[in-house]
Amino acid sequence: MSIQKTLSQNIKLAFKTLYNLELETVEFQATRKEFEGDITVVTFPMLRVIKMNPAQLGDDLGNYLVNNVDEVKGFNVVKGFLNIVITDAFFLNFFNTIKDNETFGFVTPEPNGKAIMVEYSSPNTNKPLHLGHIRNNLLGYSVSEILKASGKTVYKTQIINDRGIHICKSMLAWQRFGNGETPESTGLKGDKLVGNYYVKFEQEFQKEYKEWLDSKSNDEINKISNSYLKMKNIDDPITNALIETIALKTDSIKNKSLFGKVNVTMLKALIKDKFKDEYFNNYSKIAEEAQIMLRKWEAGDEATVTLWKTMNQWVYDGFEITYKNLGVDFDKLYYESDTYLLGKEFVAEGLKTGVFI
Repeated sequence: MSIQKTLSQNIKLAFKTLYNLELETVEFQATRKEFEGDITVVTFPMLRVIKMNPAQLGDDLGNYLVNNVDEVKGFNVVKGFLNIVITDAFFLNFFNTIKDNETFGFVTPEPNGKAIMVEYSSPNTNKPLHLGHIRNNLLGYSVSEILKASGKTVYKTQIINDRGIHICKSMLAWQRFGNGETPESTGLKGDKLVGNYYVKFEQEFQKEYKEWLDSKSNDEINKISNSYLKMKNIDDPITNALIETIALKTDSIKNKSLFGKVNVTMLKALIKDKFKDEYFNNYSKIAEEAQIMLRKWEAGDEATVTLWKTMNQWVYDGFEITYKNLGVDFDKLYYESDTYLLGKEFVAEGLKTGVFI
């Protein structure tokens, strides 16, 4: 029996017991998220049957349900709305009755129905799955199963982002600092181990960046500010005002209440935030090594590809453990390493003809 039917029967019985009146229907709605409760009874329509304060009516019914219905453990009343809290036991018992029924809610598949592809997860292979992936996986899998239950043909798929500079960051850091460790030697899931080296790369890059920034004189900082930040089209007016101040090499701007004096610490903080990508692409030594590794991978360098395959497999094995624990699966896997060159000739033609720049 549904919880609505159980509550409806007992609320009608409460009316008979408490007021010696007959109630024909009970109106339910979802409990608003700011209130405690799992389901809400609207008491206003009941005022046609009994003339009384709707909040008092809610209290009377709530107390009756708590004292007489096993499925109800609490309630609160907000004006004319009775918010009912259902026991955990009810939900557990309900799920236990259906969890082993593989055809629960299913209908006969549509003959020659249109197939639907649902993509979810689709992670990078340089770090573990995180909380956002759990949400994404459970939503994707649930949507797929609901569509299948409605009779649709469904293909569950993901495209795995297994190439690119982010992958090379983890590979390079493992080469530099890994000392040959593996998931087996460390006892870590493979995706966690590889993720540790992605973090290690970022730590080393930030250390290098800080050392580079600290080595610059005040005049050099001003010069960098002027040549780089001044020409950037930044929407934020506060940042633009700071950039203008820096570029003019003055120590104040019109609105002193916002900024006051601009000192070297502020300049360096702004440069550190805005210049990081430029530094990574054109100045960083460790980033240059990662870029060289990426070009080797794209050129098919045997040692680089072998390392890539090894570390990616560690990640796949770790992902598989997570997917199994979540209870999700896939019908088809696509890999960016197999597809990233598709369409390259069209891009080249577009560049040649001026369609692209």
